[in-house]
Amino acid sequence: MLYKASFRTLQGSGWLSDEVIDAYIHHLLQKHKEAIFHLSAVLASSLFFNGQFKSLHKIKFPAEDVWLCPVNVTAHWILVIVNMAEKLLTVIDPMGNEDAYNRKILSNWQSSDESKYVWTVQTMNHNKQMDGSSCGVLVLKYAEEFLLSGNVDGVQTTLEVVSVHRMDIACALLENR
Repeated sequence: MLYKASFRTLQGSGWLSDEVIDAYIHHLLQKHKEAIFHLSAVLASSLFFNGQFKSLHKIKFPAEDVWLCPVNVTAHWILVIVNMAEKLLTVIDPMGNEDAYNRKILSNWQSSDESKYVWTVQTMNHNKQMDGSSCGVLVLKYAEEFLLSGNVDGVQTTLEVVSVHRMDIACALLENR
């Protein structure tokens, strides 16, 4: 459920709330034809950043091969895309600092994966964030572009375009209430 306070995070240049992040990814997946799993921002952040994966054992393990996982790393959003079939984690940091997260994300994921397969980590080419607060918006647009094309390099990150993205996200969420 989205509250007024959640929508307010889309105004101006504020940081997006996890409710907005999750609601918009849910909206994207409703329109998408292929089965993709969305690991909520709270669970994804607990797993990939904090290494607290006990909560995953309580949920039914999804059958989908691809997972979209928005991760909050100390007031900054990144996107982790899990490809179960390829044993591949794709880390996308709007600031372009994927190397700062890759080792920790891989270690935490492998600790949670009881199958003990060998996983690899990669990133995708993408335009970088140009301010200090649009990471959540860009994570959502990277997720959207990934679902449409399998890439994220087409997402524009200028301040003017990010402002339009914020409005588009708000309108989409309001239409789907």
